[in-house]
Amino acid sequence: MGRPHKDVVVIVAHDAGGHIITEDIVPRQNFVVSGSLLLNSDAVRRKDRIRTISVRVFNEQGVRLDSQLRYFAPDGAAVEAVHRRADGTIIDSHV
Repeated sequence: MGRPHKDVVVIVAHDAGGHIITEDIVPRQNFVVSGSLLLNSDAVRRKDRIRTISVRVFNEQGVRLDSQLRYFAPDGAAVEAVHRRADGTIIDSHV
């Protein structure tokens, strides 16, 4: 079992093979203001060869509010994103 995540956003970056490259855990209040370097920088994604990033948002009780799966090209540019509610229903999907 993993540690409980309370009032945070968990960002996990994967390479093209699906292997975890890095994880960033950001307090929810900070994420709203500044996000994460993994999400904000094409150069970081290109350098680290990041192809997908999962984003999970947890409330103060540790309940997952929603999640996103974002896909990136080899140059780090965003390709697609799928945003889901905790129950798995899709909120939006865009390229």
